[in-house]
Amino acid sequence: MKTTARYNTIDIAKAIAIVLVAIGHFDVEPMPEFYQGLDKVIYTFHMPLFLFVSGFLCVATWKPLKYGEFLLKKFKRLMIPYFVTSVIIISIKLLTQSFMPVDNPVSAVDYIAMLWLPEAGFFLWFVYALWWMMVIIPFFNTPARRLVLWVLSLPAYFYYGYVTDLFCLTQTARMGIFFVSGAVIYDIFDRLPLVKTLCGVSAVLFIPLAVASLQGATETGGFQADTLGLITAFAGIGFAIAVSYAIETRCATHVRRPLYRLAGASYIVYLFHTTFMGFAKGVLSKLGYFAGSDLMMRYTLAELLVPGVAGVVVPYLLYRYLLVRHPLTRSLFGLQKGK
Repeated sequence: MKTTARYNTIDIAKAIAIVLVAIGHFDVEPMPEFYQGLDKVIYTFHMPLFLFVSGFLCVATWKPLKYGEFLLKKFKRLMIPYFVTSVIIISIKLLTQSFMPVDNPVSAVDYIAMLWLPEAGFFLWFVYALWWMMVIIPFFNTPARRLVLWVLSLPAYFYYGYVTDLFCLTQTARMGIFFVSGAVIYDIFDRLPLVKTLCGVSAVLFIPLAVASLQGATETGGFQADTLGLITAFAGIGFAIAVSYAIETRCATHVRRPLYRLAGASYIVYLFHTTFMGFAKGVLSKLGYFAGSDLMMRYTLAELLVPGVAGVVVPYLLYRYLLVRHPLTRSLFGLQKGK
């Protein structure tokens, strides 16, 4: 794969990942059986995919910086937006939870608790976990060392339950292998012609593996932290990369360009998708939208409106037309000036 196609493929995969995250976080009762199954399949790999892409791009965009400079850059990019977003979300919940249905209600104490736990919303564990991976990865700054880190990540994945939840260290241990896998795949891409073949095989095997991993398994925060769950997650990543490569090489520019743009805004979309989705879901619930007899049709339309429009399009517009345009909001959300 040429460099341009490689990076564009990963960008498309990132766009696919953020759409899947929004879909996976849409849940109301009653939920049609079809969407329950779809939700479970998405949860087998959507966050591993997001971390895989992050690891790949971390190494791909590596610049020779002193360790302190690197951490300061990542702190501005990850943790300052985490704290700012947490304050915004907690404030909105405090103002609205008395008269609107709110997932995971909060209290004023959470302004302090957010320093060590994602009290604004559990989904924010991803930011803390990604931060710790950025703290670790500079010590493994060669392909050989990153391969060693991958080996060390395996026991962390299987025995994450022994790690404290504080500062999202549990999620870091459980999900670190996917970030490191992205870094390792970047290292071997040009020397491994079988990568495309492996992605194709993953695309074929993913659905059977996902179904098998969900049969009688116990959910552990979104996917199964066992051998089958690990294999299924990697198959899902390969499936997404194969789809992304097909889009990159076979679709017209007007199809690909929105995905590139969404990939660039994916972090902001991730930070705010549940806020806008929660508002849209709350309004629909207040109107009794999900109480009708034709639930399947109603839920299908809601999938387009809540995750699609409120969860993805609205945060993207917020990014493009507000946050990236002003120096203050760029500083608060770790953004670079848009082209």
